Amino acid sequence: MRSLLIITALCAAGCGPKCPQPFYDGEATDEVWAVLADAKGRANLDDAKAAQIKTPMRGATVSVAGAKPAFGWTSSLSAQRENAPVGFGARSAHAGVGAGLASWLTQTVWGHQAPITGTVHWLRFNADKSCPLAEVVTTLNSWTPNDTAWAQFKTASGQSPTIEAISAYVTDNRITEGPFKPTIAVSFTLAP
Repeated sequence: MRSLLIITALCAAGCGPKCPQPFYDGEATDEVWAVLADAKGRANLDDAKAAQIKTPMRGATVSVAGAKPAFGWTSSLSAQRENAPVGFGARSAHAGVGAGLASWLTQTVWGHQAPITGTVHWLRFNADKSCPLAEVVTTLNSWTPNDTAWAQFKTASGQSPTIEAISAYVTDNRITEGPFKPTIAVSFTLAP
């Protein structure tokens, strides 16, 4: 995985267009984003397990002059499993007693965040550009763009972006179920 992060960083510096970094919400980290990005091409079309976008509804109009919208979705992956604790001392249910200390030392020495266990969603908001309008990686089932993300959305006023969703269940940042994506992407219109 370390080589994937290095390649991603090098490519971001010199390959193709320079796209904004994803936003992270909930307990999501750049490490779990790299895992999802690596597995994106292997995502299974499965409406039963993929994130199903509920807001905005397909074909809805969202005004860029109004309040920032809350994007929301449901996921059977989130509903059928309870996320494990994260942060200091996080470890899988079958980890040894020293796993919490080892996790803390790894974060301290290498500067990485603790691996997460739970459902992760990666949403890409695509418009008629070479880069997505915005991307978010989250362990939650909703996201309200911050000011920076909302400014990126405003650049696509008058367009109809689609929401590409990739979901997976990860155990210590390793995909153990999925990834899944819905069969039909949701599109909405950004009105001036």
